[in-house]
Amino acid sequence: MDLEDKKLLKKVLLIILIVWVSITLLVSAFCFYYFGEWSIPDPEIKHGEFPFKLVYRIGEETVTIEDTYVCEYIGKSASEPFNLGRTRIWNGYMKGTGDYRHVLLEDDERVLLYFRFYPKFCMGDGYDEESIEIYLRGEVPISYGRMDDKLTDEELLRYFDVEILHWEMAPPIKNKFTILGFIPVKG
Repeated sequence: MDLEDKKLLKKVLLIILIVWVSITLLVSAFCFYYFGEWSIPDPEIKHGEFPFKLVYRIGEETVTIEDTYVCEYIGKSASEPFNLGRTRIWNGYMKGTGDYRHVLLEDDERVLLYFRFYPKFCMGDGYDEESIEIYLRGEVPISYGRMDDKLTDEELLRYFDVEILHWEMAPPIKNKFTILGFIPVKG
């Protein structure tokens, strides 16, 4: 074998190595992206219903709302490749209305005050709480500097003349999470 044959053989081997490494990296990326959902565990409990009761005063009127908040596991989502940003997706709605929130106050043009829950919280996905908070949200005057934020009791009274008199709700689920349906992991 002369010198030129050796150079040609080295080039061919280098090209084969580059092609092999490239294919290996592409196959690995494909496997991580499409089979990476195993790394985010499924919830053991995929459906939950949470009866609640809210009694509040608006102006001189006392209002009672009794309903059930329903949570359902939808699946997994990937916002970024290679398993970064994968998360469990939950749907939540009020059984009585089918809406994700209860409207407490509105005018002709928009909703001014409402409350809602977060299904992930209710289903024990990443939270370890004993009770479920009510999240009252509303449009406070622009001069206050914010809109659609969680409101305090003082803000409810000042801006909307609303006072929470009683709040109770079923406790959140203590869920367990498994990979491939049988390997337990912490949520």
